[in-house]
Amino acid sequence: MVKETRPRRTRRAAASADELTALRSRRDQLDARDVERRQREDAALERFATAAAKVRKVREAAEAKAVELERRAADAREKAETAAAEQDGEQAAALLELHELGRNAEDLATLTGIPVKKVRAMIKSAKPAAPSVAEAKPPAAEPVAPEPATVPDPEVTATP
Repeated sequence: MVKETRPRRTRRAAASADELTALRSRRDQLDARDVERRQREDAALERFATAAAKVRKVREAAEAKAVELERRAADAREKAETAAAEQDGEQAAALLELHELGRNAEDLATLTGIPVKKVRAMIKSAKPAAPSVAEAKPPAAEPVAPEPATVPDPEVTATP
């Protein structure tokens, strides 16, 4: 009878198999580290994307607020310019009155600290807008012309 025998491993085959097992084990360890790294990368990417969205939102809100504040500032400047223009008219009217009371432009420039050219321009600009001192007096009443007397019609008054 013939015995069946399994092929025996040689030392070389056993060493090779052990080496292969060790290599696979190290590869599995590397793969496990890669999986863990990948999970951590995914978590970091998610945090990054969330933070980027928040940054965008904050910047958009800040820009909208800045636009609103700029609009309000422009409105405030416009109102201030309107009020200043009204006061410039008041100043010009006062200078015109002082001028009509006998002060010349040089005196008014010295008095107010405004350059003479500007004083003259202000007086000139106020002339059509403000009545002079002479014009400020109420006008005298015009004489009323008498109505023509009516003469009776002779035909109507005559009796037959």
